[in-house]
Amino acid sequence: MVILNAPGADAAATGMAQEALDAFAEGLDGRQPGLEVVELAANIANAALSHIPHPEVAFDVDGALSFDLRTASGYLIFAELTTDGALDASVYDAQNNLTQRMPSATAVELTAWFRYSSQTG
Repeated sequence: MVILNAPGADAAATGMAQEALDAFAEGLDGRQPGLEVVELAANIANAALSHIPHPEVAFDVDGALSFDLRTASGYLIFAELTTDGALDASVYDAQNNLTQRMPSATAVELTAWFRYSSQTG
């Protein structure tokens, strides 16, 4: 089990993210992520919890882990991590205009958006 650790993060959001991460780690229909992918998911969730006031992290019916994040500055970040480690993300501005599409995102790119969007407004 990988435990989320985001000091200062909202306790309810952290609890929900932990439940989603645990479900993702268990897998679905024979598709289970490896430990490296689960750790990647935890790193992204910790970054989201550290930079976004109330991130929504959810286990999807297709077995992926999704991140729906509205930043304090109004950016909306959608991301999905599949059990094979593929990370797909999109960023929208406060007017819901697509700012950036990242079909093969890295955790570094995604967490940079978390930091950037939490500091701009």
